[in-house]
Amino acid sequence: MSTHPRHGTLATAASCVAAGVCAQAFEAKDLLAYKAGPVILRPHLYLGEQYNDNLFYASGVRRSDFITVIRPSFTAALGRPDSPNQVNLTYTLDSLLYADNSDQNSLDHTLALGVALRRSRIAFDSNNQAIWASSIYGGLLSFEQAAEGVAGASIDRLSYSLNQRVTYQVGQKTSTYLSGTAGGTDFEDGSAYYDLNNLRGTLGFGYQAFTKIGLFGEFYYGQAASTPNITGNPFFRKGPHLESFGGFLGAKGELTTKLSGSVKVGYDVSDYADGSAGASSPVVEADLTARFTERTSATLGYSRRSTLSVQYSQQVYTSDSINLGVQQRLGATGRWTAGLRGTYGRNEYTGTGIASGASSDYFSVSASLSYQFRQWLGAMFNYEFQKSTSSQVGSIEYDVNRVSLGLNIGY
Repeated sequence: MSTHPRHGTLATAASCVAAGVCAQAFEAKDLLAYKAGPVILRPHLYLGEQYNDNLFYASGVRRSDFITVIRPSFTAALGRPDSPNQVNLTYTLDSLLYADNSDQNSLDHTLALGVALRRSRIAFDSNNQAIWASSIYGGLLSFEQAAEGVAGASIDRLSYSLNQRVTYQVGQKTSTYLSGTAGGTDFEDGSAYYDLNNLRGTLGFGYQAFTKIGLFGEFYYGQAASTPNITGNPFFRKGPHLESFGGFLGAKGELTTKLSGSVKVGYDVSDYADGSAGASSPVVEADLTARFTERTSATLGYSRRSTLSVQYSQQVYTSDSINLGVQQRLGATGRWTAGLRGTYGRNEYTGTGIASGASSDYFSVSASLSYQFRQWLGAMFNYEFQKSTSSQVGSIEYDVNRVSLGLNIGY
């Protein structure tokens, strides 16, 4: 491992806290969770060291490095966790420091705001997030935006998501809701990626068919638009916006005594504003949790959706993604936790864009082990393997291994 001075400092600080020597000088509850009037303030810190054998997700020349991760965050919460009315504001700073590739050092900023309000029959929920990033763009992040066909690189970008929902309880078992979402990614000028913006409005209803199972249905209309960051080049052109509409039927709640979650199935139809074909296909979202025992649980998620690519003009892709995770608590005290997770994704390009007919696949598997020293102090180890392949001529296929050690301080 690199002998860079900052690694020695990080190791010393981590061992000091883990051994409890530093902790004896203060009460954790006084510094890691305290009140300022009606607001509860919670600072948090993650310190980690990671080895990555393919920084830029390249298939040819691979560059490896040790990365020091320093991630402080701060949450201001108004209202108790069990209160029907809450406001939570969280700021997180991700600092990545590379031992041999210091030109890749980066600072990413995340701001998240959540609001929950309840008044008689009306409920309002708001979940919003903005990420200002300059770190390496690639891997799963770019795959989810159909931009996996090039090697990763550091790039300035803003990603945001705004989700608002108003629910009205019509009767004891019946409710209706209206929601609006906006999201997208804005890349720096001159980059080869397209800025992407999405808007969607949804009207839905819910019915509590059984004591622990609710049924629901929803109809939506949305628009998506992409804008190039390179001008004067005919290859990078702004296409018409994509209009889509569709609906879902689903169920959520405790499906059995050991199985809970939600499943919804629907159909989506999309076309471009100039009349050219978009995509039409079934859409599915599922999120299930199985609790086999008090110590053993598993989660399963699946989604199928269609949207615009950030890499090509007027290019729709359909994405299938499935993930499975298993968690097991170990030991008599239950402080040890082992986890195993796998993810598989496939993008198929449809419509009339330049990449139509191509497809790409993404696979990852990770194993983790963590130990909770105190309620406010935990350590963890994680190994992850990722691999991506593509049928498109000239695309970059890659694999990457990551090994991480980290320490969490805070409630």
